[in-house]
Amino acid sequence: MLKNIRIKALQDNYIWILQDRHKKCIIIDPGDAKKVINIIIKKKLVPKIILITHYHKDHIQGIKKLLIQYSNKKIYGPQFINKKYFFVTPCFSFTKLYLLKHIFIVLHTPGHTNHDISYFISPFLFCGDILFSGGCGKVLTGKYKDMFNSISLINFLPNNTKICSGHEYTLKNLLFSKKY
Repeated sequence: MLKNIRIKALQDNYIWILQDRHKKCIIIDPGDAKKVINIIIKKKLVPKIILITHYHKDHIQGIKKLLIQYSNKKIYGPQFINKKYFFVTPCFSFTKLYLLKHIFIVLHTPGHTNHDISYFISPFLFCGDILFSGGCGKVLTGKYKDMFNSISLINFLPNNTKICSGHEYTLKNLLFSKKY
Protein backbone atom coordinates (compact mmCIF):
# COMPACT_ATOMS: atom_id res chain seq x y z
CA MET A 1 0.00 0.00 0.00
CA LEU A 2 1.23 3.47 -0.84
CA LYS A 3 0.95 6.29 1.67
CA ASN A 4 -0.55 9.48 0.21
CA ILE A 5 0.93 12.81 1.32
CA ARG A 6 -0.79 16.09 0.42
CA ILE A 7 1.31 19.25 0.16
CA LYS A 8 -0.31 22.67 0.09
CA ALA A 9 1.61 24.95 -2.25
CA LEU A 10 1.45 28.25 -4.08
CA GLN A 11 -1.86 29.99 -3.47
CA ASP A 12 -4.24 27.02 -3.48
CA ASN A 13 -2.46 24.12 -5.21
CA TYR A 14 -2.05 20.58 -4.00
CA ILE A 15 1.02 18.54 -4.79
CA TRP A 16 0.78 14.85 -4.00
CA ILE A 17 3.47 12.37 -2.97
CA LEU A 18 2.92 8.63 -2.87
CA GLN A 19 5.41 6.84 -0.64
CA ASP A 20 6.11 3.13 -0.47
CA ARG A 21 7.36 1.24 2.60
CA HIS A 22 10.98 1.61 1.39
CA LYS A 23 10.70 5.45 1.35
CA LYS A 24 10.70 5.57 -2.46
CA CYS A 25 8.20 8.07 -3.77
CA ILE A 26 6.21 9.38 -6.71
CA ILE A 27 5.58 13.12 -6.98
CA ILE A 28 2.41 14.32 -8.71
CA ASP A 29 2.08 17.82 -10.23
CA PRO A 30 5.05 19.49 -8.50
CA GLY A 31 4.25 23.16 -8.90
CA ASP A 32 6.61 24.19 -6.07
CA ALA A 33 9.96 22.41 -5.75
CA LYS A 34 10.86 23.96 -2.40
CA LYS A 35 7.78 22.54 -0.66
CA VAL A 36 8.41 19.10 -2.18
CA ILE A 37 12.11 19.09 -1.26
CA ASN A 38 11.25 20.07 2.34
CA ILE A 39 8.93 17.05 2.66
CA ILE A 40 11.46 14.74 0.98
CA ILE A 41 14.16 15.80 3.42
CA LYS A 42 11.86 15.72 6.47
CA LYS A 43 10.54 12.23 5.70
CA LYS A 44 13.85 10.94 4.21
CA LEU A 45 12.18 9.98 0.93
CA VAL A 46 13.83 8.90 -2.31
CA PRO A 47 12.05 10.43 -5.34
CA LYS A 48 11.82 8.05 -8.29
CA ILE A 49 9.02 9.27 -10.55
CA ILE A 50 7.11 12.43 -11.43
CA LEU A 51 3.57 12.31 -12.80
CA ILE A 52 2.01 15.28 -14.60
CA THR A 53 -1.74 15.69 -15.15
CA HIS A 54 -1.44 18.71 -17.47
CA TYR A 55 1.10 21.35 -18.48
CA HIS A 56 -0.04 24.48 -16.67
CA LYS A 57 2.77 26.29 -14.92
CA ASP A 58 1.32 25.85 -11.43
CA HIS A 59 1.55 22.06 -11.89
CA ILE A 60 5.00 21.76 -13.49
CA GLN A 61 7.16 24.74 -12.52
CA GLY A 62 8.96 22.77 -9.77
CA ILE A 63 10.13 19.97 -12.06
CA LYS A 64 13.33 21.62 -13.29
CA LYS A 65 14.59 22.23 -9.72
CA LEU A 66 13.59 18.72 -8.67
CA LEU A 67 15.58 17.27 -11.58
CA ILE A 68 18.61 19.32 -10.57
CA GLN A 69 18.31 18.22 -6.93
CA TYR A 70 17.40 14.59 -7.71
CA SER A 71 18.65 13.63 -11.18
CA ASN A 72 17.49 10.80 -13.42
CA LYS A 73 13.83 10.81 -12.44
CA LYS A 74 11.36 9.32 -14.90
CA ILE A 75 8.55 11.73 -15.82
CA TYR A 76 5.17 10.67 -17.21
CA GLY A 77 2.56 13.04 -18.58
CA PRO A 78 0.00 13.80 -21.27
CA GLN A 79 0.73 13.10 -24.92
CA PHE A 80 1.31 16.80 -25.59
CA ILE A 81 4.96 17.05 -24.60
CA ASN A 82 6.72 20.09 -23.21
CA LYS A 83 10.34 19.48 -24.26
CA LYS A 84 11.59 22.86 -23.12
CA TYR A 85 13.07 21.76 -19.78
CA PHE A 86 12.60 18.03 -19.40
CA PHE A 87 11.65 14.87 -21.28
CA VAL A 88 8.25 13.36 -20.57
CA THR A 89 7.21 9.82 -21.43
CA PRO A 90 3.75 10.32 -22.96
CA CYS A 91 0.82 8.41 -21.46
CA PHE A 92 -2.26 7.26 -23.30
CA SER A 93 -5.72 6.43 -22.02
CA PHE A 94 -6.10 3.09 -20.23
CA THR A 95 -2.35 2.51 -20.25
CA LYS A 96 -1.17 0.62 -17.18
CA LEU A 97 1.98 1.99 -15.58
CA TYR A 98 3.91 -0.30 -13.25
CA LEU A 99 5.42 2.14 -10.74
CA LEU A 100 7.01 1.22 -7.41
CA LYS A 101 5.53 -2.28 -7.81
CA HIS A 102 1.98 -0.89 -8.14
CA ILE A 103 -0.29 -0.59 -11.16
CA PHE A 104 -1.52 2.88 -12.12
CA ILE A 105 -4.20 3.23 -14.78
CA VAL A 106 -3.95 6.33 -16.96
CA LEU A 107 -7.25 7.93 -17.92
CA HIS A 108 -7.53 10.53 -20.67
CA THR A 109 -9.67 13.16 -18.95
CA PRO A 110 -9.76 16.26 -21.16
CA GLY A 111 -11.91 19.24 -20.32
CA HIS A 112 -9.75 21.70 -18.42
CA THR A 113 -7.31 21.39 -21.33
CA ASN A 114 -7.41 19.09 -24.35
CA HIS A 115 -4.58 16.96 -22.97
CA ASP A 116 -5.47 16.32 -19.30
CA ILE A 117 -4.84 12.88 -17.91
CA SER A 118 -5.60 11.37 -14.53
CA TYR A 119 -3.90 8.54 -12.68
CA PHE A 120 -5.91 5.90 -10.82
CA ILE A 121 -4.42 3.63 -8.20
CA SER A 122 -7.12 2.32 -5.93
CA PRO A 123 -8.39 4.05 -3.90
CA PHE A 124 -6.83 7.27 -5.24
CA LEU A 125 -7.55 9.29 -8.39
CA PHE A 126 -5.08 12.09 -9.15
CA CYS A 127 -7.10 14.25 -11.54
CA GLY A 128 -5.36 17.63 -11.66
CA ASP A 129 -7.90 20.34 -12.48
CA ILE A 130 -10.76 18.15 -13.74
CA LEU A 131 -12.72 17.55 -10.55
CA PHE A 132 -12.77 19.23 -7.13
CA SER A 133 -14.80 18.93 -3.97
CA GLY A 134 -18.08 20.61 -4.81
CA GLY A 135 -17.41 21.22 -8.52
CA CYS A 136 -15.43 20.66 -11.67
CA GLY A 137 -12.50 22.56 -13.14
CA LYS A 138 -12.65 25.50 -15.49
CA VAL A 139 -12.86 24.66 -19.16
CA LEU A 140 -9.89 26.65 -20.48
CA THR A 141 -8.48 25.16 -23.68
CA GLY A 142 -10.67 22.07 -23.48
CA LYS A 143 -14.29 21.57 -24.49
CA TYR A 144 -17.41 21.37 -22.32
CA LYS A 145 -18.43 18.06 -23.90
CA ASP A 146 -15.00 16.62 -23.04
CA MET A 147 -15.32 17.82 -19.44
CA PHE A 148 -18.73 16.14 -19.17
CA ASN A 149 -17.35 12.90 -20.64
CA SER A 150 -14.33 12.98 -18.30
CA ILE A 151 -16.51 13.42 -15.23
CA SER A 152 -18.77 10.63 -16.52
CA LEU A 153 -15.71 8.36 -16.82
CA ILE A 154 -14.63 9.22 -13.27
CA ASN A 155 -18.16 8.37 -12.11
CA PHE A 156 -17.53 4.75 -13.16
CA LEU A 157 -14.64 4.37 -10.71
CA PRO A 158 -15.34 2.52 -7.45
CA ASN A 159 -17.47 4.36 -4.87
CA ASN A 160 -14.58 4.42 -2.39
CA THR A 161 -12.36 6.41 -4.79
CA LYS A 162 -10.64 9.34 -3.11
CA ILE A 163 -10.40 12.34 -5.42
CA CYS A 164 -6.96 13.97 -5.19
CA SER A 165 -7.40 17.22 -7.08
CA GLY A 166 -4.86 19.88 -7.98
CA HIS A 167 -6.40 22.74 -5.98
CA GLU A 168 -8.39 23.53 -2.87
CA TYR A 169 -11.58 25.13 -4.19
CA THR A 170 -14.14 23.56 -1.83
CA LEU A 171 -15.38 26.74 -0.16
CA LYS A 172 -15.49 28.70 -3.43
CA ASN A 173 -17.41 25.88 -5.14
CA LEU A 174 -19.92 25.52 -2.32
CA LEU A 175 -20.50 29.27 -2.10
CA PHE A 176 -21.05 29.33 -5.88
CA SER A 177 -23.56 26.45 -5.61
CA LYS A 178 -25.39 28.21 -2.80
CA LYS A 179 -25.56 31.45 -4.77
CA TYR A 180 -26.82 29.92 -8.00
